[in-house]
Amino acid sequence: MKLSKVFLISLAIVSEGQASFEEADSLTTKQTVQSSERMVIKDGISLWTEAFGNPKADPIMLVMGLSTQGIFWSEEFCHKLATHNYYVIRYDHRDVGKSTHIDDYDENPYDIKTFAHDAVAILDAYKIKKASFLGNSMGGMILQFIGAHHPKRVKTLILNSTSPDVIPFLNETNEEGEYKSDFSSPKASHKNWQMQVEKKKDREIEDDAQFFMDLWRILFGREEAMDDADYKLLQALGVQAGQRGTDALLNHRTAMLVSAEEGKQIPPKIKARTLVLHGRMDPVFPVDHAEGLHRMLPNSELLIYEDMGHFFEVRHYDRMIKHIDEFIRKAE
Repeated sequence: MKLSKVFLISLAIVSEGQASFEEADSLTTKQTVQSSERMVIKDGISLWTEAFGNPKADPIMLVMGLSTQGIFWSEEFCHKLATHNYYVIRYDHRDVGKSTHIDDYDENPYDIKTFAHDAVAILDAYKIKKASFLGNSMGGMILQFIGAHHPKRVKTLILNSTSPDVIPFLNETNEEGEYKSDFSSPKASHKNWQMQVEKKKDREIEDDAQFFMDLWRILFGREEAMDDADYKLLQALGVQAGQRGTDALLNHRTAMLVSAEEGKQIPPKIKARTLVLHGRMDPVFPVDHAEGLHRMLPNSELLIYEDMGHFFEVRHYDRMIKHIDEFIRKAE
C-alpha cells in the first residue's frame, strides 16, 4: 500500500483518599500535583515518560494515537485526573517526541503488538503490576492488544474514539485500491480537508498555522470555530511538540496496516472490564465503530458523547474524568 502526500501532511500537525468531583476544580488550581520525567529503555529503545501524582495511588496509563506525542494528554487533564487519587503516566511512543526514532523501519519493523509490549515495559519500569489504561484512536487499538496479550496487567480499559477495524481509515489514504470492511468510512468533512491538502504545496501548508488548526476543528467534529481554550492549548502544544522532535507518520501507519487483520480478531479475547467511549461527531471513526466494538467485547459498557468528535476538548475534561473514575471504581 502506497502513501499519498495527503496522509503525511494531514498527520504531521498533528493526598490519600479520593477527592469529590465538586472539589476537583479547586484542587487543580490550588494544589500542586507532583510530576517527574524518566526514560524507560526497552530492547535498546528509549521511551520518554512522565508521571503525575502519588505513586501509591491507583495507576492509569494514557496511550496516545497515531504519530501524536504524549504531551497531547495535556498537563491540565493529567493534573485533574491525578487529584482523584490516580497515578497518571503519559508517554511518547517509539518514533515520536523524545522517544527513540527508527531510521530504517524495514530493518527494525514494529507493529501494534510492539506498542503493547512497550506500554507493559513502562509498567515494569515503574514497578506497577496492574493498571487501568485510557487510549485514544490508535491508542485504543493498542489497548485492545494489551487486553488480549497481557491480561494480567489490566485492571480496566477505557477505549476512546477507536475501532475494532481500522481499515476504513487506512483506505482513505490508500492509492492502490480499498480493502473491504463492514464499518463506515471517515466522514466527508475529514475527506474534504485532505482534498484541500492536495491543492497546496508542502511549504504553503507548513506556513499556514490556521490550516493546521482547521484539522483539529474537524477532528473535534465542529463546523464552527473551536473554543478559545482549545485553540490556545493546541497552539502551545504544537510549538512544544515541534521543539521535542519530529514524528514518524509512515512507520506508525504501517504498524497499523500490518496489524489490522489480527486487530479484527482481538476484541472477543479481552476479558477485562472495558468502557467504550465515543463521540457522536467523530469524523474519523463514525459511531458504528464504537457500537460494533461494544458488541464484540465480552465485558463492556458503551458511552456516547453527543457533543464530542474524535478527541475530547477542554470542556469535556470534568465530565470525562467523572465517568472514567466511576467506571474504574466499580471494578474495585
